[in-house]
Amino acid sequence: MAMNRNMTMAEREVRDYAQRQMERAEQRENILFTEEQKEQVLEYAAMTGDDYDIRKMVRDLVDAVRSLNEEKVDEILGDAREEIDSFPDLSVGMAELKGYGYTADDMFPLRQEMALELHRVGEKVYCLQSDGSHGAYVSREMILEHEGLYGIEKEAWQRMQEQEDEIDFEEAGLYQPPMTDLDRDEALRMFDAGETVFLVPLIQDRLRCVNGWRLREDRSITRWRERMWNGSGRWKNGCGSIHR
Repeated sequence: MAMNRNMTMAEREVRDYAQRQMERAEQRENILFTEEQKEQVLEYAAMTGDDYDIRKMVRDLVDAVRSLNEEKVDEILGDAREEIDSFPDLSVGMAELKGYGYTADDMFPLRQEMALELHRVGEKVYCLQSDGSHGAYVSREMILEHEGLYGIEKEAWQRMQEQEDEIDFEEAGLYQPPMTDLDRDEALRMFDAGETVFLVPLIQDRLRCVNGWRLREDRSITRWRERMWNGSGRWKNGCGSIHR
């Protein structure tokens, strides 16, 4: 989960809860969790926001660490990572959503950048209200005007993932070779030299070439160069058949 921003009170509270659970377990069982294990539990806590799931993860880790079962430890951490990565926007989790005031269990939370991206590719996005309500799915203009959190229905997101899993990208001619990470100066140099460069939002590297920001989308080359200079994210090149 992206932690390069101020945590909300709800995130701090659930992370503190998870921290206390681990400290009590260490004292009670005379064991020590590694820093990697602790950070994974804290990240899992913020994303799921569920006390029961947090306690279960800690209990499972205790059993695995106490019995020196490294394979089980890796399995527990791997399962937690898989659940975290199943969220559409890794910068916001259920703890923050509940703290915001939306307590129904029907939505995955989104920030504006991901809300705009999902709306762009045709998904229904909702403006969530701090009183626990939401209206009908919204337009791009409404997303830009809203100052709170956004949501996509869990069923819609899961259906979207299932459809992507069913696509044979190579057979469909959509396969792209792996991209290369670039810093901003190198990205600008390659762009000026006529190379294909992509700005990939940090919050969701998994979108990559399919939902990334492509250089020929209704903007002049000058505007794209300006956006590369001022923007934050990760620059990549090497997506073969997609040209500027």
